[in-house]
Amino acid sequence: MATFVFPGQGSQRVGMAREIVEASPLGAALFRRASAALSLDLVAVCDSPQVNETEYTQPAIVAISVALAQAFIAATGVEATLLAGHSLGEYSALVVAGAVPFGSALRLVRRRGQLMQEASGDVGAMAAVVQKPLQLETIGRIIAECGVALANHNSPSQVVLSGPRSQLELALDRLRAACPKPRLIAIPLKVSAAFHSDAMHRIEAPFRAALIDEQPSFAADRALRVYSNAHRRAYDGRPSDLLEGLVGQLAASVDWLDAMEQVRGASPPIVEIGPSAPLSRFFKEIGVVVDVVSDIASVGAWRPEERG
Repeated sequence: MATFVFPGQGSQRVGMAREIVEASPLGAALFRRASAALSLDLVAVCDSPQVNETEYTQPAIVAISVALAQAFIAATGVEATLLAGHSLGEYSALVVAGAVPFGSALRLVRRRGQLMQEASGDVGAMAAVVQKPLQLETIGRIIAECGVALANHNSPSQVVLSGPRSQLELALDRLRAACPKPRLIAIPLKVSAAFHSDAMHRIEAPFRAALIDEQPSFAADRALRVYSNAHRRAYDGRPSDLLEGLVGQLAASVDWLDAMEQVRGASPPIVEIGPSAPLSRFFKEIGVVVDVVSDIASVGAWRPEERG
């Protein structure tokens, strides 16, 4: 048994599907299913700059993560007792847990990406702020004054800020001036919208409608072992709890540090599954070693008997 964690948007890379579909019959079959569910060639999307457009990024990451997870389970026989995902990664966790069908999840996250982009237009932006240790009180005060949201608390040394680009730039300038020591580093993120901010409230109603359309195929009782970013606990098995968690996640801050603290006491080993491994670096900051499955080669290299 193990704990599976899945990365979210930002973990994509151009060409990330090609190795999986060429090296794994299971992966190739899943991508054929994904392409049929979305009425597009998802492998071709992953081979092009389109993979960095939110509408396509989200289903591509879920498809890759699920393909790798299924290949990993088939190769090792290891199942998860607890699953968690960072924002978008929660959908990968729900699919692998059997709570949301693969096709439904892909359609939902494509719609999610479309709505997120529409919600903040071309003015939304995000930036990671790195500081050791974080001066959270100062950060909180300045971003509140500037109308910027704390989108993610990823680790003891990193938060992500989200909001209109002009207001975000003002907040970053003020933070740099207020925090000369320890040095504060701001890293603009390659995203096209202000995720996990107040701008996302306006898309809750249309996304709820999309969820309700797909809900008859959900198995909410299978979400009992999936951590909810919005609820900051595992789902309770009720269909309404799953629905509200996925709607609430749009605008809510993702407290990944809290998620890691909850996950660290679950079944070892913890395995990060996705096209890249940002979460393993966050876990390392709290003294937790995470195994990484980011391609078919790493699936084949994993040895259960070596993990105790």
